[in-house]
Parts: sequence; structure tokens; C-alpha cells
Amino acid sequence: MTWPCHGILHHVLLSLKYAGAFSPYMYFKIQALESFVLRCAREVTPYCEVILDLSLKYVSYDPNFTDDMDEDQDEDMNGDEEEDE
Repeated sequence: MTWPCHGILHHVLLSLKYAGAFSPYMYFKIQALESFVLRCAREVTPYCEVILDLSLKYVSYDPNFTDDMDEDQDEDMNGDEEEDE
């Protein structure tokens, strides 16, 4: 007998693996993977490496993140030093 959620997990993994660009549904798919890992740990064990790779790929991508945040922090720190004087 096969695990009943195998088909759903397989579909979520394939849709994440072959997704071309980040979509609003990625967040929900990653949450679904989290639920599978938390609730069905034994059944999901063979897929853990794939789940981890895909999750890291999409969690590390943030469309709202800009790279100039480091510059903002530097400016804040320089401003604090000037106020101390």
C-alpha cells in the first residue's frame, strides 16, 4: 500500500523544481512541504534532500530585497557617530 499523500507531494516537488520564475504560489508550496515534513516525517524521509534544496533555493530569493540595505546600515552607523560628537 502506498502513502496517500505521495501524489500530492510529488506534484508539489515537480512544480517547484520546474518553475521558471518566482510566483506568488511558491510561498504556499513551501508551506505545504513544511507541513509534509512536520506531519509525515517517516514517509517524507526519502525526499528530504530534494525538499531542502528546493526550499533553500526559493527561501533565499526575496523579490522585495534590495542589495542597497548594506549601504543604508553604513549610513545609519555613520550618522550615529556624528551625533555622539
